[in-house]
Amino acid sequence: MAKTSKSGKSSRKAVSGSMMAIIIAIVLIIACFFTYISGILPKTLTGVSITETRDNGTTGTVKNFSLLETNFHFQEVYNSYANYGMVSSEHLDEVYNEETGETYRDWLLKEAAKEMKTLALVERAAKNNGFMQYSKAREYAAWDVDTLDLYSQMYGYQTSQQYLSAIYGTGMTKRSYVDFSSREVLVQEYGFYLKQFDTTIVPTAEQIQARFDEDPSQYAIATFNYFTITAGTDADGNETSLSDAIAAAKKIAESTKDSASFREAALAYLQGKGASATSFDDGADPTLYENYSYSQASYLNTDVKNFVYNEAKAGDVKVIETDTGAYVVYVAECKVDDSKTVAYRTLTLNNETASKTDATAEEIAQAAQALAAEAATYCTQGLDPFTFYNVVKEHTSDRNELLTGGYNAGVTEDYFVATDENGFNNTQVECGQWLFEDGRKTGDVKIAISEDQKTVYVYYFEGSCTAWENSVKNNIISENFNTWNTSLESGNPLYVVNAGLMKYLVY
Repeated sequence: MAKTSKSGKSSRKAVSGSMMAIIIAIVLIIACFFTYISGILPKTLTGVSITETRDNGTTGTVKNFSLLETNFHFQEVYNSYANYGMVSSEHLDEVYNEETGETYRDWLLKEAAKEMKTLALVERAAKNNGFMQYSKAREYAAWDVDTLDLYSQMYGYQTSQQYLSAIYGTGMTKRSYVDFSSREVLVQEYGFYLKQFDTTIVPTAEQIQARFDEDPSQYAIATFNYFTITAGTDADGNETSLSDAIAAAKKIAESTKDSASFREAALAYLQGKGASATSFDDGADPTLYENYSYSQASYLNTDVKNFVYNEAKAGDVKVIETDTGAYVVYVAECKVDDSKTVAYRTLTLNNETASKTDATAEEIAQAAQALAAEAATYCTQGLDPFTFYNVVKEHTSDRNELLTGGYNAGVTEDYFVATDENGFNNTQVECGQWLFEDGRKTGDVKIAISEDQKTVYVYYFEGSCTAWENSVKNNIISENFNTWNTSLESGNPLYVVNAGLMKYLVY
């Protein structure tokens, strides 16, 4: 009996042990299932690492991007190439580079990783510079969330969650979408900030003048006539009438007294040759180039460009001989562009009452007045540019103003004309004209309500300068910004792609 009892206990222990193993297995299966459907692995495992060499010679991590975020950027790169027919989903695992064995998927992952390296470096720079307290990148990115439901319905998904998961993988949520997008937006936003306020990038007035003095011709604008006469060639491509071409160019030059006579001489040459002259129809002058800047004329023959912008004075005409013919050039005017430009900021405020279908005209007008009165409490006269920059970012109804702080520069008075192209209404034109009034000073503010009462506009005057000063300033800013971009990679940053995880754990 004792043996029987002991055997029974052993059997019960074995049964209990087997049951426990089954229970544990079931729990593990359930845990794995929920881990799978929740997308925890793509959210937590690393898809791309950005590393760099520190001053002490060791390698440090700048940022680890999850599999999910890596796939977000991978899909963007894929779509950009797919739109040009360069790649398709069916061929991602086919060999792209025969020498290395690299597939299309590998190639696109590397392209995405390059962009992610920039995101990581700029984000770190912005944080180290204390910029994140002013950033509205998340708010900018969040604007897209409102359209996700519309897209999901358009493509046959019941929810935006299903839509996001189908495109970017399991675990993708609206919040993740905003997180990932905002890093991209930050690159633009921080760039705008640096080009407006960073003293290592924005030049002083003395630096602008010094750069101008190096070569004033680069900032000139010219009005000139320009015509090319090409010598005939034989079957072997050899010029057969070079002297005739040069003589014809000299004849045009001798007949030129002004732009009009230049046009007539060029037209007479074409008619005498029996060549097409339809470009001269209805009084048009295809030889005339008005108010061309030095950069706009970059495509011109070097000798022609040098004559127009460096050698000639108003009224000069010249024939420039070449191996294939001749250019004939008449310069009507060449001068430094000293027209007035302004730098200003805009704050756009939407009257929400105007969007209500049951609102009366009186209610809309009252709401517009109240909105303008409220704007006057925080858009006070005399604010410095950086303060107003933040006022715009805090209050604007315009998405682009979130990134730029409403900044515009290099604008001339003739810009403020209502056209189909710029979409200005009468109120905006009036505000633009206000910017050019005599006595305008930094910090001046104008608040205006649109004629339809739907929008309140706040215009902030920041400063004015000549067109050439603005051009020099922009050139220096561009150079300094490029230098700053290069400095981001002083630690020789590299990227490491976990291609295997990206292929099998993004689902």
